[in-house]
Amino acid sequence: GELHLVLSPARSVDTHVIRVCSTTGALEYGGAPGLDVFPSQSAAVAHLRKRGVCRTVTEGCALLGCASFGDCALALIAKRTRTAVVLPNGHEVLTVTEAQWVRCALRNPAAVLTREERANVQALTDIPLENLYFYCETFDVTRSFAH
Repeated sequence: GELHLVLSPARSVDTHVIRVCSTTGALEYGGAPGLDVFPSQSAAVAHLRKRGVCRTVTEGCALLGCASFGDCALALIAKRTRTAVVLPNGHEVLTVTEAQWVRCALRNPAAVLTREERANVQALTDIPLENLYFYCETFDVTRSFAH
């Protein structure tokens, strides 16, 4: 079925709706107010219900990752976060305190996974991420801090 991710970033006043294509697993987002961007999660969900496309909605703070594996697409959503540290430049690094993998079946799978590959996908989704995953919404913390 069709999957919509309704995300309210911790440091944003807006809520963003990202659609996961049920054919390819690709993310679809245009940044258009009233279509992809809303003032709140409730306004975004109400809009999806009104359009009749609200089969599956997952709410959270951030999309941490996504990938397509055979006949399904997976998205990793941060459901809850907390500030881990504030950098000297004022950027807040967040830690994920609750995460959820969301699965979307694909209509026309590009490949069929072997039993071993399915086990590997399951092992990936079983890894606990709570209090082990950090990110920053306003600064690339994967790069060195040199100016």
